Amino acid sequence: MKKTLITLIIITYSLLSFGQKVDFRGGSVSLPDGIEKIDKNEGRRHVANKFRNNRLADQIVSGANAKNIYRIGDVIVILNSQEHIIKEGHFATIKRSFDNMFRNDPTYKSQLKSVDGNIIFTMDHQTGGVGYYSVFANDASNSKIFSAMIQYNTSDINKASKIADHIIKNIKFSN
Repeated sequence: MKKTLITLIIITYSLLSFGQKVDFRGGSVSLPDGIEKIDKNEGRRHVANKFRNNRLADQIVSGANAKNIYRIGDVIVILNSQEHIIKEGHFATIKRSFDNMFRNDPTYKSQLKSVDGNIIFTMDHQTGGVGYYSVFANDASNSKIFSAMIQYNTSDINKASKIADHIIKNIKFSN
């Protein structure tokens, strides 16, 4: 009985950490294999231990919806969504603003593109030894918005980029 229970727990944990599909207001996203859901307190402990109590990283985790915080290795992923009408070209305007604001930051990169009819705006920058890779997406009708904030140690930039690419390719808005 005890062995069966332990086996069942191991199998359940394995299935939960294998390429999770997460529903959000207006759609769903498939997350990378190995990602695990964590609570806000665990997210803050992670910031304290891995990001050396970086104040901005802690504020972002502290302000996040507790249901939407995930970790994969040393990388934190925070998801958010809303159904809200935005003007066409909204992300282009935001991109220009951020490009101007970070024009002297050599770590800053941004991109605006269309993937499967969805408008995707990404930006990445680093400060205080922590990287912040943001993904913003809206559907073709400009009525649904999804975002992912990926926090990482600057040495994990390639890992963060792969996570962002996976998320971008797996955002599905509902009709």
